[in-house]
Amino acid sequence: MPFGRAQWLFAAKLFVAAMMAYALSVHLALPQSYWSVVTCCVVMNPTTGGVQSKAVYRFIGTLSAGLCALILAGLFNTAPLLLIAFAGFLACTAFAWAVLDRTPRAYGFQLYGVTLLLVAVASVDHPELMFDTAIARVLEIGVGIFCCWIVDSAIAPRSLGPALHQRVGVWLPRMHTWMEDVFLGRSAMAATVHDQQRSIADVTSLSLLVSQLRYDPMVSQWERECAVAIQHRLLRLMPMFSSIQDHVDSLEPERRARVQAWLARAWRRLEAGNLGLAEDSSDRSVAGDGDWQALVESNLRGVVKDVLQLWNQTRRLGQALTQSHRVDPALIEQVRGTTEFPLQPDFYMAGRVFLASALAYGALATLWWTTGWVQGPNATLLGMVAIGFFGHLDQAGKAIGEFGKFSVLAMLLAAVISYGLLPLAQDFPSLALVFALVILPLGAWAAVNPLAVLLLGMAFSNINLQARYTPWDFGFFLDSTSGILLGILTGYFCLVTIRHMGPAHLRERFVKLEKRDIASLAQRADAQSLGQYVNRALDRAAGMAIRMTADGGSQDRSSRMLFWLRLGIAVGTIRRALAGVGGQRRRLCEDLLGRIREELARDVLEAGPELARVVDASLAVAARRAESSSDALVRGLIGLKLTLFPPQPEKEIQP
Repeated sequence: MPFGRAQWLFAAKLFVAAMMAYALSVHLALPQSYWSVVTCCVVMNPTTGGVQSKAVYRFIGTLSAGLCALILAGLFNTAPLLLIAFAGFLACTAFAWAVLDRTPRAYGFQLYGVTLLLVAVASVDHPELMFDTAIARVLEIGVGIFCCWIVDSAIAPRSLGPALHQRVGVWLPRMHTWMEDVFLGRSAMAATVHDQQRSIADVTSLSLLVSQLRYDPMVSQWERECAVAIQHRLLRLMPMFSSIQDHVDSLEPERRARVQAWLARAWRRLEAGNLGLAEDSSDRSVAGDGDWQALVESNLRGVVKDVLQLWNQTRRLGQALTQSHRVDPALIEQVRGTTEFPLQPDFYMAGRVFLASALAYGALATLWWTTGWVQGPNATLLGMVAIGFFGHLDQAGKAIGEFGKFSVLAMLLAAVISYGLLPLAQDFPSLALVFALVILPLGAWAAVNPLAVLLLGMAFSNINLQARYTPWDFGFFLDSTSGILLGILTGYFCLVTIRHMGPAHLRERFVKLEKRDIASLAQRADAQSLGQYVNRALDRAAGMAIRMTADGGSQDRSSRMLFWLRLGIAVGTIRRALAGVGGQRRRLCEDLLGRIREELARDVLEAGPELARVVDASLAVAARRAESSSDALVRGLIGLKLTLFPPQPEKEIQP
């Protein structure tokens, strides 16, 4: 497939930056000039925000690791085995921390681990050279970063702003379609369910984009805050959409028809630009008779009112962001200072990455220590890199396999460059031609395939490119290749020993986390803890949506995707509402929450007749004592009943 103009422009910028970095490194008489070239291959990004975020964290990670290596060398200069062990522990911790930090900062922790192994472990036999190695690496990487920054700033800098506007311009129509399906009664269709999955996955993925926006000088703070405010409102709407359909389905036929007509009229008013909920006489529900149907209808109208208000704000913010419309000062005040949607740390996966890294490090370091194999440090580094960069993925084994395949291709490319092309380069112009032959096509590929960056980086890391080119002995080159492959293979086997692979296992783990969180809410809940739970649950729901979309998730799994979120919100709302409640209402609701905790402790949540009886009794008492139709305890109990006991679809009776 031919590359477009954007890909070739990226390749040209990468080529110019790499040549500048190499020339500057040679001019400064730095000892490992290829490190500057490799830095350019890794740091250069199609967008300015990507370049600057990688540059910042690559330099910070490298500098921190260099300083740490020098401290370790001073502490353990007479005990090299302790130096190796302690450096390995810190590197494993850094790779695990990178899994926890789901922002661009994670790259800094990864580079910290890589640099620590390169400086401290690889130089353990020559501690007197460790200071020179650390200084050289920091300077070489600094040169590469500086050249990338200069080139990206001077040659067609590309902002993430248009990408942000484009994504918001896609997400809002999708949410509009989802809302239309809900209001017109089409939300159970298979195509609609698939669109819902995509909407949840897309909206939460905005967090990754927003985390890059702060490094983009061409995106204003207002645009970032506006995008985050849109995201917060869309995420709040999702469980409401899911709840509306259950409300409607639980009504008896006559009342359901009236409510569906009311929803259709509300939708038409919305489409006509009238967001008011002024109702004619046919719109009014029969409230006050205290029965279940009237409670559901009254609660539904409150939910719909909240939905329309949130959607109105979301649409106005979308117009302000993508079409530069003016926004009311009151809404601007709500947007100012909006914090980013927090991506929740995965402690389980971080622990697995730490254990797998420690196992691989121990095995490879032991092999190196006992045999004295010269490629032992190289094998150890690659084993750790395989786990640290790919071990947290769902299909980590497949990803490490791809890493190994591209590593083989990189070594073949390094052989061609080292023994075929570079010997022909007698001066700088001919060297530039060799670089152009390699960097331009692979750089264009790297613009659309991140593994092509690996291909370039590893190839240039293994050609011994200095001011004067002297190729490695071919036997040494083969030995280095075997060390790389052994390290990656060891990392793979250590990882599959420690953790399960695949989205199915991750979904099971997400459900266990949901049960634990909801059980905690049943015991204690305030505004802060409930808000934190909603953030965690939405993040997990998005993760499940992404995996369902990737592996063709069924409609049944999709319909359950927001079940746990709605259950948690209902339980948390009930617990919060009980803060000022006593008497029979409290006794019944405490009994209900206790039964829910017991159910959550089981492998399968079974909402049986006894639990339904307790829910109905609690709701009846709460409704009699409620001061208004918007009573928090009543709304929580209604949400709980509709979530645990959703209305069953009517079956056609065959004659």
